[in-house]
Amino acid sequence: KGSFYMVVEGTLVVLASRQLALAPTVTPQEEKFVLVANIIEALSLAAADKSGTSDPFVTVTCGTQMVESEVKKQTTNPIWDETLRIFNVDVDEEFVEIAVWDHDTWGDSDFLGIAKVPLAPLMENLHTVQNCAIKLGEDARYQASADEAGVDYSISGTISFHLQLTTQAVLAQIEQLESSAHKAGKDKTYYTAGDKFGIEQVMAGNCK
Repeated sequence: KGSFYMVVEGTLVVLASRQLALAPTVTPQEEKFVLVANIIEALSLAAADKSGTSDPFVTVTCGTQMVESEVKKQTTNPIWDETLRIFNVDVDEEFVEIAVWDHDTWGDSDFLGIAKVPLAPLMENLHTVQNCAIKLGEDARYQASADEAGVDYSISGTISFHLQLTTQAVLAQIEQLESSAHKAGKDKTYYTAGDKFGIEQVMAGNCK
């Protein structure tokens, strides 16, 4: 038996005290991979609205799959601290793309910049959190979106996030521990399975 630890909002907490049986090793062809992206914040984004600000949100794309964050209203320094997941990741894809957009109620969203992270190192360091702070760049595929914004602006700013490639089997184990903690009287809303360093703690053997 041992304690399972997770970092939640900078605090190390104990989810459960029990024996953790990790899933048996399988080949990449058999395993189902999950990309966990914890979007932290962006700084000094371009102002794409006539009000002198933006309504930014983030998209995380891997191959043909995409997920998006909540919209933060009227800010060029948004804080999300939001976790997004892409399931059934094709590990042969070259990049994970983290793009920032200005949400428009009418019309298409305006492109605010992109960060690209190679997928291969995430696969090589499976279950390990990669901390990223990357300057946003331009992308010819989305330049028309920026040009049609109605406001002259240049791509600017940086985005900070954690990326982690793991497996559905490991996520299922963490969610089981979370459920056990809830049944023991813990507030389930306090925990978010797999966020930040939870998976890494499990795989590092922190169950003593």
